[in-house]
Amino acid sequence: MGLQSLFLCAALLLAALIVRPAALRAYTPEALAQYSAAEQYQASKQWVRAIAAYQASIEADPALVAAYKGLGTANYMNGDRKAALECYDRYLASYPNDVATKNFADGLRARLAGSAPSVQPQTASASTVGPAMGAFAPGFDLRLPFSLEAANAADVDEFYLDNGPWPNSTVVKPKSALAWGLGLGVDYGMAQGFVIGLDAEYGPSRSQPGSWTWPDEWGGTDSESDGWWSWQMAFLATPGWRFKLGNGFVVEPCVSLGLMPAWLNASFDTTYSAQGQAPPWNEKNSNVSYEAFGLGYAIQPQVKAEYIFGRFGLGLSVGYLYNTPTTLKYTSISNPQNAAYPPGLKVGNTVAYYPSVSAQTSNSPKNWAMNTSGFCGSLYVTYYFKPLF
Repeated sequence: MGLQSLFLCAALLLAALIVRPAALRAYTPEALAQYSAAEQYQASKQWVRAIAAYQASIEADPALVAAYKGLGTANYMNGDRKAALECYDRYLASYPNDVATKNFADGLRARLAGSAPSVQPQTASASTVGPAMGAFAPGFDLRLPFSLEAANAADVDEFYLDNGPWPNSTVVKPKSALAWGLGLGVDYGMAQGFVIGLDAEYGPSRSQPGSWTWPDEWGGTDSESDGWWSWQMAFLATPGWRFKLGNGFVVEPCVSLGLMPAWLNASFDTTYSAQGQAPPWNEKNSNVSYEAFGLGYAIQPQVKAEYIFGRFGLGLSVGYLYNTPTTLKYTSISNPQNAAYPPGLKVGNTVAYYPSVSAQTSNSPKNWAMNTSGFCGSLYVTYYFKPLF
């Protein structure tokens, strides 16, 4: 997938999140029907029926928090001041900016505690329901994801091109593997469903060994065993939009964008069958290793599905992680046997390889780039600092 195509997909998804259809914000039909009936009962001062209808609307969809405002008014007018205050407090927990209702609730609280003049309560109106009012209680949540990514070995396999078509040589290239990661995310969700998150993740982390063998002039077989351990971190901003499905499920399409630093630890253990023999076959066994670092970028469109119970959520996400090909520079090199190695293998230089025997002969290396793009998924646990519904 090209970078331009992925940016276009991410932009389209982000635009869709921002301008989503109003219909997707709707509450369950049963809840809205009961709410409408409650308003009619309230308008005709049938307080007992209004209370029952408001309660039914909340039972049909607990996210219809505005019903608590009307329920408070109906309870107040029916003479149950304590129940009215409890309902107003439930409503104001999600809509603290409703100043008129807050002032009335504070006055009612004072009257229940002592003496204060009686006033008429604020009534719930149709304008407080639907697209202008969200299905969620705004607030923060904390996520702990464990992720897996289907990372291929194409980038690591490039190193094995420099072995060339040696006669009778056998190459065992690194295999594709599931890369894992652990993370921490903090989100702030708004009442309508818009979410902005900050994510920090360790991973993907890969360990992909390889080896190759070749015959030597002494009549024996030489071998090289290579170890590759690469890992990355991600620091991402994640806008998204939540959609409520039923009474307990939430679906959230989102796009993560940010920085993705990368590290590589590589080792090359070479064993010669002519070790210790007379010249010219007295080659030395050797171990060369190095570490390298680079900074890349990431785009990750994904869809999350989560089941909410109380203040906790258990979720699953699927998506595609695009990691821009990241060049790295050597940060440390170990060569205790002083084995011969390419002149470019120096601290501060870019990690490189020889794409052919002729390139090796002419000392024309090619810069190497880490690339862990691939389909990914995660399981995560969420804690909401106050109930989402």
